[in-house]
Amino acid sequence: MVKTKLSATLDIALPEDEESSASTRMDTTLVKGLSVLIALAESNSPLGVSALSSELGYGKSNIHRLLNTLLEMGFVAQEDDTRRYKATLKLWELGSVVIDRHMLRRAAKPTIRDINSETGNSVFVTTLSGTDILYIEKAESVQGPRSSTRAGLRVPAAFTAAGKVLLAHQRDPIALLDHILKTVPNASALDRKALVKEFEEIRSLGYAISRGGWTRGFNSVAVVIPQLQGPNEQGYPHSALGMASTDEFLNTTDPKEAVRILTDGARRIAELLGPLGTVVS
Repeated sequence: MVKTKLSATLDIALPEDEESSASTRMDTTLVKGLSVLIALAESNSPLGVSALSSELGYGKSNIHRLLNTLLEMGFVAQEDDTRRYKATLKLWELGSVVIDRHMLRRAAKPTIRDINSETGNSVFVTTLSGTDILYIEKAESVQGPRSSTRAGLRVPAAFTAAGKVLLAHQRDPIALLDHILKTVPNASALDRKALVKEFEEIRSLGYAISRGGWTRGFNSVAVVIPQLQGPNEQGYPHSALGMASTDEFLNTTDPKEAVRILTDGARRIAELLGPLGTVVS
């Protein structure tokens, strides 16, 4: 069985033999094509057929056929001089359409702007996607240095305040934490016992703190965005509102004021989303 970066994320195994059914072949062809596209999009430089074959574990002829299809559809371009391939802006075009109509982003933008103007800190909204958080919208700090996070960035949830506050409010946060510890290479530095205890504290306090968890030198505070549920609905929070800055501008030792501002903001966002504000990520 061949595992790609995408198939590992989706827990999909790709059969090596060609004796599988036609429907299976169609499915695996799609997964392979997406794997090639993801590899090109995530690469810092164009890649050739041999490099893609080595990274993904597919035959060169297979890679070549997939690239030709992606070329014809406009998702990939080939450099004239090196003959290597790179992703085109068509991915950005499609992503822009999707994010522009994303309900959470539309509901959060006014509140993010207001808190950013009031505090001067960077302010962001994230959503839980598996065991990662995905930054949906962010306003950069107007004081001090800027952190490396940005809209569209995916980060393992256990490293950030927004991720920890969301993990803590899920049905089985320990199982999610164990998955991160097992699958994320630099998660070995995390203290499982301390995080399990921290989850309990987060549920009690209603907020989470991170000190240099993902970006060195930056601290963050985050709260969940409550779901406005009907009388017969059940669910777990899937989005969080947070702010981040350096020690000079964000007091994580006594974060009461930051928590108050974020809690009020999260409530406003929830009201704009309404009872049907389910976020799809």
